[in-house]
Amino acid sequence: MLYISGDAGNGHTISKRTSAISLSGAGRKGSAHIGVMKRLDEEVRKKGVIESIDLIVGVSSGAMVAAGWSALEIDYLEHPERFQSYSGPAYKLEHILREDPNFYKLIRAINFFSYSGFVDKAPLKNFFRRLVDERTFRDAPKLRVVVHNLTMGKDVVFGEVGKGTKIVDALDATVAVAGLIEEEGWKYPPIHDAYGNILVKEGDTLIDGGTLRKSALRYITATDYDMLIDVYLGRQEYPISIGKREPPESIPHLLLQLLTHPLVLKSKVGKKIMRDVEIFSSAAATRDWFDYSEDVLANIGMPVEDVIRGKMPGVMVIAPYMEHTSMAESGVPVKLVDFGYKAADAAIRDYSLQRKLELVPAKEPVPKNNHKSGIISILRGMKDAHRSHSNPSTQRL
Repeated sequence: MLYISGDAGNGHTISKRTSAISLSGAGRKGSAHIGVMKRLDEEVRKKGVIESIDLIVGVSSGAMVAAGWSALEIDYLEHPERFQSYSGPAYKLEHILREDPNFYKLIRAINFFSYSGFVDKAPLKNFFRRLVDERTFRDAPKLRVVVHNLTMGKDVVFGEVGKGTKIVDALDATVAVAGLIEEEGWKYPPIHDAYGNILVKEGDTLIDGGTLRKSALRYITATDYDMLIDVYLGRQEYPISIGKREPPESIPHLLLQLLTHPLVLKSKVGKKIMRDVEIFSSAAATRDWFDYSEDVLANIGMPVEDVIRGKMPGVMVIAPYMEHTSMAESGVPVKLVDFGYKAADAAIRDYSLQRKLELVPAKEPVPKNNHKSGIISILRGMKDAHRSHSNPSTQRL
């Protein structure tokens, strides 16, 4: 176990339980991560199930929230006066999100002239800079961002390596979905591991950190932190309602629209692309949940449903059923912030309840029909005494 010691003020040292948190990829549902972090911030303040957040790992949209929380936590510790209206880093992150309700609408901008992908992520990158500025991973030692190097076929965990890399560049890579959201070749210094092996070199294509796994569960289970908290937002609730399929249009009609109403045609094409992406994403989510369940069993040693109920000491999995959220909707689903908060609160309650049940001593088993056997024994004793009294030969002289 890893403990962090501090001075209690009276010459004695105190230790606190350390915690590692993983935030999964979730697409538009990623705003629920903010609600989860709000609840975890509260738990840290009251020294409850978790006493500190010492590592936070993010994948794809989970990395956005992890990076924003990490940057704001630094400000929170250095300039607490700026947070007088907020209860912690996650609360201010929610405020930033609500300030720009059209954020995801901007992300959905279709760019047919992009070198790769259809979605222009320039607005997204501007949002990243608003969150983390020009900080590097060296400035945020608790942060890890998972990115997939498509060229090499392996994941790279920035923060573990590439500490001099700007956080905004890792975020730019972890949200790039090949064929949909434009990706770029790596144009920064090479990244090496602890043994000097090259993990990322110039020109490598870096994409969505959730390409292999939506969750960084396997990463945090390899650490020595006392409490592991994995937040998985890809658990679908069935049945799924997919957007209406529009009837095909004739080529002459499409050409006429291109000449007379190009913006209308662009909007139609954009909606069709988003609908197809929704179908693909929903199908992939089923496979991802199966993979995640297998990972939990292999790395934690207990079925995922039991871990969700809080039965594994030192491990908390927050994996609520998520309603389908259409990518065609405008605006950020900020209601998911409240949803994430409630999901985390329920998980903390379940985990705490299980720990209390473990402290209750087990009762000794009560024999079946115990009261009946007692009565029978009394009756037998009375019968034997009667026989002894009525038969003089049995009495002792």
